[in-house]
Amino acid sequence: MTKLRAALQGAVEKGLVDAAKVADLERHLSKSLALPAGSVADSMLSSPPDTEAPRFLRGFHDVLISIGILILFAGLWGLGNIFVITPAIILLSEILVARQRLALPAVVLTISAAAVTWIAGLVILGDYVDADTSLGLAAYVAPFPAVLGLYALRYRVPLAVALFIASCLALATMLVFALLERVFGVQHFITSYPFLLVCILLLSAGGLFAIAMRFDLADRHRISRSADIAFWLHLMTAPALLYAVLSFVIYLQTGALRVTPESWQGDLALPIVFVVSCLMLVGILIDRRAFATSGLVALVVAVIGILKEQQLTGDLIVFMALAVVGIFVLLVGVGWRYLRQRVLELFPPAMAEKLPPVA
Repeated sequence: MTKLRAALQGAVEKGLVDAAKVADLERHLSKSLALPAGSVADSMLSSPPDTEAPRFLRGFHDVLISIGILILFAGLWGLGNIFVITPAIILLSEILVARQRLALPAVVLTISAAAVTWIAGLVILGDYVDADTSLGLAAYVAPFPAVLGLYALRYRVPLAVALFIASCLALATMLVFALLERVFGVQHFITSYPFLLVCILLLSAGGLFAIAMRFDLADRHRISRSADIAFWLHLMTAPALLYAVLSFVIYLQTGALRVTPESWQGDLALPIVFVVSCLMLVGILIDRRAFATSGLVALVVAVIGILKEQQLTGDLIVFMALAVVGIFVLLVGVGWRYLRQRVLELFPPAMAEKLPPVA
């Protein structure tokens, strides 16, 4: 990101410039500055921007600080316990996030806060809560919205906001499971009603996707904090939506839930390839590569199953599947902008204008 683009981004975050007008303003300023052709600044301004680039790495200084944080936490854990790390997270967040606004350390500290919350829940609730029940799982998830919500409110870290939203949705899902256990009079809803379970998980993943798109559509040029929140939400939504849809399709086809890769072959191979391809198309449409990468494992397993049906045997079949999927991913990656342009042309202009523009 150039200094000009960074300055415009700061202006948007402060409410001084409308996000929808930034791209036009940047082109106007670059022409007004009359940058010499072939200069570094000129090439940086004229190069097509990556609208999906997350702003959590601004230099090796951030990497060095993040490595120091991880080493410090490992030492504190060895000298004391998990609760010793909590004040260190708060202190470092005040210095590195609230004051210095370091991006990558903010991500590391947010993940550390979530990890400490989870481990603390295991330590405190382990002897009192039955994790085999939906209500017990809800008890373990309950601290996350409070901790991550406070962290997001204080430090305004996009990842913390995304984790807060995801944890709230997870808690609501667990509470729905617990309520249904009471209604149906069963101890384990997850194993007793697999089809209803799949439907609820699909609705939850769809809800998370809708929230992510709400942040995405709020900033189609992706220069504000909303775009960063959407990036993390999509990173969590893509695998959740993929495996929820796969579970739904597999249950409709077999009447049972099959979650092991070995069972994703035979008659299920082609449906899996179709589902993964559809989600890749969604990723191309909304310009989110997380949807193109989340299904690679399932795609490789499905291709192995298809090759086995062609009477191919031996260890080389795995490498053949990897080669086929690798070529496919490279074609999608290299032709990403071209594919987006072709896909967007299929939609009405009023709808296409709400999505990120093709660089």
